[in-house]
Amino acid sequence: MPEKFPRFSVVVTTYNREALLERCLASLLVQDYPQEGYEIVVVDDGSADATASLLTSLAREGRIRYLHQENCGWAVARNTGVARSRGEIILFTDDDCRLPIDWLSKYDAVYHEYPVYDGVAGSLACEPGANLAGKLRHQVHLEMFDLMNASLGITHDQAGEALFCYGANRSFRRQSLEGTSFDAHLLYFDDFDMNLRLRKEGIRIFYDPSIQVFHNYVLSARDRVLADYRFGRSSVLFKKKHPDRAYLRPKRGSLARLFNEYKGEPLLNRLSYLVVQGACRLAREWGRLEAKWKTDKECRDDEG
Repeated sequence: MPEKFPRFSVVVTTYNREALLERCLASLLVQDYPQEGYEIVVVDDGSADATASLLTSLAREGRIRYLHQENCGWAVARNTGVARSRGEIILFTDDDCRLPIDWLSKYDAVYHEYPVYDGVAGSLACEPGANLAGKLRHQVHLEMFDLMNASLGITHDQAGEALFCYGANRSFRRQSLEGTSFDAHLLYFDDFDMNLRLRKEGIRIFYDPSIQVFHNYVLSARDRVLADYRFGRSSVLFKKKHPDRAYLRPKRGSLARLFNEYKGEPLLNRLSYLVVQGACRLAREWGRLEAKWKTDKECRDDEG
């Protein structure tokens, strides 16, 4: 008999976040969707903590499919997961997300209700316990969604066709991804870059905010500085690929938010946030300059 493939393949990429990954997988393993209807494909991007031990144990029990690669970044890890998955529909989430028990059932219902769409995406909610930096990051993510989808007339709390969607909560029919992969050069924006390329091929995505995941918005100073460096570096490469498409950020700055919208937070927390934010801006600019220098050098080499 021919092998029967599952309806869904859930691709989870991870790197050095064993505790968060364990929580993520625990929520995936108790979905109210039939177990034979989905597989969990976890790609370990070269973790140095106890991630391998956790995944080896779960794989031995037959509860997940465990793939390991040298540290190459999440874009390559996602490509690995897609290539080794078997489902009709490929879903993406991150190791720092917790999935409600009906997450897969909701995806299944939306795909049945809107069969003309090639992809379906959902929303991000703050996991309880978010710190101040995490709360601000979540708010920025919501506003970015609204800015990037303004031309299609939807916001983060409205269902409808979307261009921009969250990389930690989205899916595509397998045939929609044929011939397309995440760009390994982009440390940020790899998901939006793929959406834009798929859009040019006529691939359409339906966004339903009721398909929600809970994201762990607890950000350390290191997390923030590294993210801004990646943002700065990738913004240059993204603009080179999509010169007619800006990656928009909300105009309201951190200072206004901290002393208006978050004035209930302890003063020390707000001041600490601002100190780290200064380092973040330097890191973002360094990333831009580094990418610009590399891009200019490649152009000079090509001309030579």
